[in-house]
Parts: sequence; C-alpha cells; structure tokens
Amino acid sequence: EGGGRTRFCPRGCFPRKMVPSYLREGVAASFGQLRRGVKAVVGPWLLEEDRLAGPVKSSTPLWTGIGRSATPRLFGRASNYARTADNFLSPGDYKRYFRFAREDVAKVVDLLRLSGKLHIREGHSNYRIDGEEAFLIFCRRLATPSRLVDLQFFFQRGVGSISEIIAAVMKHLEPIARSKLDQFDFAFWSPLFKTFAAKLQLKGCVLRNCLGFVDGVFRSFCRPGREGQRGAFQRAFYSGYKKAHGIEFQGVVLPNGIVAEMNGPWAGSRNDKQIMEASGFATRLFDWVTENEEELFFIYGDRGYQLDDLIVVPFCKVGAADHEVRWNREMSKQRVAVEWAFGEIAETFAFCAFPQDLKLDKQPVASYWLVATLLYNCRSCLVGTGNQVNQHFDVGPPDLEAYLA
Repeated sequence: EGGGRTRFCPRGCFPRKMVPSYLREGVAASFGQLRRGVKAVVGPWLLEEDRLAGPVKSSTPLWTGIGRSATPRLFGRASNYARTADNFLSPGDYKRYFRFAREDVAKVVDLLRLSGKLHIREGHSNYRIDGEEAFLIFCRRLATPSRLVDLQFFFQRGVGSISEIIAAVMKHLEPIARSKLDQFDFAFWSPLFKTFAAKLQLKGCVLRNCLGFVDGVFRSFCRPGREGQRGAFQRAFYSGYKKAHGIEFQGVVLPNGIVAEMNGPWAGSRNDKQIMEASGFATRLFDWVTENEEELFFIYGDRGYQLDDLIVVPFCKVGAADHEVRWNREMSKQRVAVEWAFGEIAETFAFCAFPQDLKLDKQPVASYWLVATLLYNCRSCLVGTGNQVNQHFDVGPPDLEAYLA
C-alpha cells in the first residue's frame, strides 16, 4: 500500500473505509461474506450507472444482486404466473414464450417430477433451484432459436447459470422422453386400435384397420469439423438426399395426434428402409398383433419403406393401374398427417429446427429433439390445446396423467 492506494484495489478505485476488514486483510470466512463484501463495494457504482442510464423501475431491476439466491422468480408461482402488475404477461404472450398456458404449468411440472428443488451440479457449480422456474427457463430456450444472452435479460440470470439450468433439466427429462418414445407402447395403445381405425376410415382412409403412419424425420445441424472436410465422421452424418449433415429419427404418429414412437438417433446417411430394419418396429408390431389382437392392424408409410406383413406402402408408379393410382392418391391425403405432427414440433420448439445453432460436438442435438417431442405430446394431452392431427381426425388425446404414468 502506497501513495494513498489500498492493497485491495491496486488502481485506487475504492476508498479504504468502504472495503470490509476481512477483504482488506485478504481473508474471507466464507463465500457468502465475499459476495456481500463485493456487493457492498461495487453496488454504489452499479446504482450510479443505472441512474445515469435512465429511469428503471425499482421493482424490476436489471440485476437484483450478486449470486443466484438473490434472483427473483418472475414467471412461476411467486409471481402468480406473471399476473403481477409489475411483471404482467397476457395469456397469449405467456403461451408464446413458454409454449404452455399458465394454468397448465404447475400440472405439467408435477407430472414430470420437477415440482421440488432441482439440484444443479455442472462443473464447479453446486446449488438448488426451484424446479418450476428451471422448467420455464428450459421451455423458453426451446421455444425460439434465441441466444443465451437474450435469456439473460429475460430471466435476470447470468449466461452461465442459465446454461447450467438448461443442461440439468435436459438431463432430468431425457430418460422420461426415451422411456415414452424409444419404442411403441403396444400395451398402452392397443385398447384404442379399433377407434383409430374407425376414425381414419371415416376420413376416407381406404386401408382397412390402419392404426397410424410412420415416416422418417431428418434433423440437420452445422457441418461437423472433426476429421477434416472429407473425414469418415462427416460422411456418416451427411445425407445426399437432404444435402446436409444431420441425424435421422423414425416417428410413428397416431390419429389422436400423439407421436407414439420417435426411434433414434440414427446417422443421417441412413435411409428409411435401413432404419426400419435396424429399429425392429415391423417385427414388434407383427408379434404384438398376431399374439394379442383378434384381427390384423396396419401402419402406412411412404415409398421409402419396403412392403412388409403389417407395413403398407403405396403402389409403384411404373405401370400402375387406374385404381392403384386412385388408392395412392387417397392414402397420400391421410399420410400427410405425419408431416403435420413433425412440422408442428419444429414450429412449437423452433430451437430444435434451427441448424445454424446446433453443433453436434457441443450440444445434445438428439436429446433436444426427443425432449421437444415429449413436450409436444404433453401439450397435445392438455385440455383446450390439442394439435392439428387430432383436430382433423376428431380423436381425443389421452389424459396427461395416464400418458406420463
């Protein structure tokens, strides 16, 4: 210390009397003391900058303190789901930001087992956060292809904290998504097989006893940089048909708008026929129907699949008779429902469909899509939400409690 300058601040920014004794002596009894000390020193300068920048409402400051515990919960129970005067969101805005209506958030969080405290253990961080707040941060992240710095001002949290919370929620929801979507749950859906077939027939489906539709969905991402431009890693994920790098999923959509299976991920270079054989869906469908059902039920797919016992595909265009052409045309009108479902997932959770922001080595690209599909199914099960598919076929979705049981 010399020339009137303190040892704590070599540049002499802060008067010595403002620095707490335990910081002036270079000893901090705990991180809490260190945080309070830094806040006491830096706080007046932050407040002065805010005053010079313009009027800011005291009830919604940009930063409410140093550390995570001082951050308010802006959109959950503490604010009556953004109904307070200082932090009000209309029902439409709330659903646009979080993709769930404010009256459904508590129910969804409880059924996804996030209603308690979520333990964040990422890197050197070790703290707890309200599970509902963490779920809303995660939904806001998936809703739009926004940057973490944009969410920083939205939730009044640091970029690092938001990233840790998103990773923790993903780690919690991914096993649930895989248990519901990795394989078709025949025991759960079989009581509705006849209802599905009847509703499809009422809409003009010419395939008798059709249960739903199968198709592949390609999720592109940034070109991987591993092993150079022509390395084996890039060739495995490059689709010559899509002219992009990505991963492939196989989805089965039912007339009630639920994606009953989202099998994957598979390398983007694989086609639908190869994925069908590797996933074993045709075999599992045949074994269940022949052992447990009184009559046969079928799944319809496009020309990318091969005709199987219970997998039906269109007639070949070459040399097709007139009645075969009409049959293909009528079934194509029904099969478009699977495209509606995949498109609605990508539209609702747009972050998963923004390839410029998805990097294979840095992000769980496949997990984002699986969890987004799970949340899409949860939205479809809620009263008053539904989706384009179940509204078209007039088939009600299951209760959310039954689906997530």
